[in-house]
Amino acid sequence: MLNLTFWNAKAELALAQIKKGTKITVEGRLQTGSYEAKDGSKRFTTDIVVSDLIVQEIEIAN
Repeated sequence: MLNLTFWNAKAELALAQIKKGTKITVEGRLQTGSYEAKDGSKRFTTDIVVSDLIVQEIEIAN
């Protein structure tokens, strides 16, 4: 699983238009990181820092 990171206007657009099930296309750069988990193990992360966002389809709940 990859996490997406949004900043500024992209964050506002994502908050307003993206819900679970929404199909999107993103462009950005990969950013890796690490942190120490509660159990003391080291965990590694990979995020996409989004530079371009296109909402392809908005899922409408019934």
